[in-house]
Amino acid sequence: MSAQRAPVVGVSVSLWHAGRVLLVRRAGEPYAGLWSFPGGKVRHGERMSEAARRELAEETGLSARMGEIIATLDVIEPPGATPPAERYHFVLVVLEASEPEGELVASDDASAAGWFTPEEASAMNLTLETAMLLRRRARPAEPEM
Repeated sequence: MSAQRAPVVGVSVSLWHAGRVLLVRRAGEPYAGLWSFPGGKVRHGERMSEAARRELAEETGLSARMGEIIATLDVIEPPGATPPAERYHFVLVVLEASEPEGELVASDDASAAGWFTPEEASAMNLTLETAMLLRRRARPAEPEM
């Protein structure tokens, strides 16, 4: 009987300030060279908000107030890998954050970091999940009935 692999739980931080979003360029796989929200793996026994704070600090040097979960996503890459065991499979929990503090410095798994307007971000080489969440945020709210 072969050992089953389980998805890895990851956390990501959607941090906005003064109309700009914080993005990092991934240094390692998966997604090396692509831009995304800061984030990474959740450690055993670590709460989502704790993991989000830690990953934000490790990758950007910033701290922030963690808010609500805004998305939970399956990230399975590459989609057609054979055998399927060769795929990366993350269950990614995205938290909203606010009130950034500190000096922005890319480190750990981020080769670069910066604050970008939605227009600037839309022209960048983003992960599919980051692009989708930025588009979702840009959509005007539907009127309540």
